[in-house]
Amino acid sequence: MIGEQYNINPAVILIFPNPTTGIVYLSSKVTLSGKPSIKVIDTNGKTLFYRSFEKILENEYQKIDLSQLEKGIYFLKAENTNDPSIHKIVIY
Repeated sequence: MIGEQYNINPAVILIFPNPTTGIVYLSSKVTLSGKPSIKVIDTNGKTLFYRSFEKILENEYQKIDLSQLEKGIYFLKAENTNDPSIHKIVIY
């Protein structure tokens, strides 16, 4: 993650609630096509969760269940063909 370049404005992807007890919702302010995906990464860089989509429509909500993860700080990396972004998530 360090040294990677990210082109998308993180404000395009919304992750809520944050902090969370494990269930978060993902929404996009624009339609993401090109097989968008998300992965949740721990502070050591290990991928703990991965999910891909055909597309994410503008203002569509995707429920993401992270309740199997321990309490802590994680990073959610959202990608489509050209536009990755990273969001910090706190599970309590």
